[in-house]
Amino acid sequence: MRRAGVEPNHITFVTIFSGCAHFPAKGVLFGPPLHAYAWKLGLDTNTVMVGTAVIDMYAKCGGVDFSRLVFDGLDMKNSMSWNTMMDGYMKNGKVDNAVELFEQMPPRGAVSWMVLIGGFVKKGQFEQALEWFREMQLSGVEPGYVTIIAVIAACADLGTLGLGLWINRFLVKQYFRDNIRISNSLIDMYS
Repeated sequence: MRRAGVEPNHITFVTIFSGCAHFPAKGVLFGPPLHAYAWKLGLDTNTVMVGTAVIDMYAKCGGVDFSRLVFDGLDMKNSMSWNTMMDGYMKNGKVDNAVELFEQMPPRGAVSWMVLIGGFVKKGQFEQALEWFREMQLSGVEPGYVTIIAVIAACADLGTLGLGLWINRFLVKQYFRDNIRISNSLIDMYS
């Protein structure tokens, strides 16, 4: 591309960083020099899409501390940047950092709650997942089906049938009863 005299733009870098994130063994090698090139062109901190892709790449390659440096240096952050950084902390086992970031977030939407609750479930911290689900309900944010699946998984792993029954009734009221993924999760919980 460069040999042809075509300079990469923000879309090029988002694509490249996403590729590095999906192949961490190669991403560790190619990601940092590509990030340096994006920085040289001024595309890493002033373009939220590129910055978020860099955050994701470093986190998935095990460099969550580099992710945080990029996050802190972004000129502009959106909900995707915040959620990507929080998810990076969760996936790298820095749960306390994820919670701290969540508490600093500007308005938290359903996706932000899902990242936090799902992260706790993936880390086997089921009680915390359920505590945060309760906080989500108290805040008035409606959960999506991915959050519900995570909560059902937490109930199943804890063996809390009473809470599982409450979740089942909640699902009927929220019109989630026709979702096949939720139905499969309920079957798993009851078995």
